[in-house]
Amino acid sequence: MLSRIERVSTTEAIVDQLIAQMRRGDLRPGDRLPSEVELMRMLGVGRSSIREAKQILVSKGIIEAHPGRGSFVCQPGIGAAIDAEVFSLLVADEHVRDLYEARGLLEAQIVGLAAQRATAEDLARIEAALRNMELAASLGESVYDAGMEFHLALVRAAHNPVLERLYEPIVGLLQAHQRPIYERLSDPTLELEQHRQILACVLGRDSDEAMAAMRQHLAYVATTTRSGGS
Repeated sequence: MLSRIERVSTTEAIVDQLIAQMRRGDLRPGDRLPSEVELMRMLGVGRSSIREAKQILVSKGIIEAHPGRGSFVCQPGIGAAIDAEVFSLLVADEHVRDLYEARGLLEAQIVGLAAQRATAEDLARIEAALRNMELAASLGESVYDAGMEFHLALVRAAHNPVLERLYEPIVGLLQAHQRPIYERLSDPTLELEQHRQILACVLGRDSDEAMAAMRQHLAYVATTTRSGGS
């Protein structure tokens, strides 16, 4: 249910509540939003706040406004998926497994391209991230941040800006679910070995082996995270 918003000027709070309704399935693609008057009554806010919130949702491609007919929820498409907030509508909490699968498919292709396209500068960036992982492990600290630095360096090395923009919201969504469990249960020694293997394949310009090494690593990540979340 929608709840009243105490601060009438918090447009983002209105947006958040409506997106939450869509995420839960209370509002589905094709559904008509309540009228402005109804939203004002339900949320306890002014008309200007409602209109500002609707403008934000229209700009994100979440709703369509039809004068005289009202505003309707859209089916999020690929353009909307580039926005992390919108992408969250596509993957509810119960579909985290699907999100891991999507990441695996995407990142395997990314590392394959990186093996073909990485420049000397790209390779230096990837190697620096691996050294940061090694340093963190030697100090008994989490290697998670340095590991993400490694993966993001690979994404840049693929030299495909569309893949890069698609990858970021997927990883952003996973981090909140993944990080607390993974930092507790993952084996830093095994993490380092897997990342060294991926780098070796990229340095050797072996796309097939790089993709295989990445799939193996991400399978470990998904299994470890699921075992800790059950």
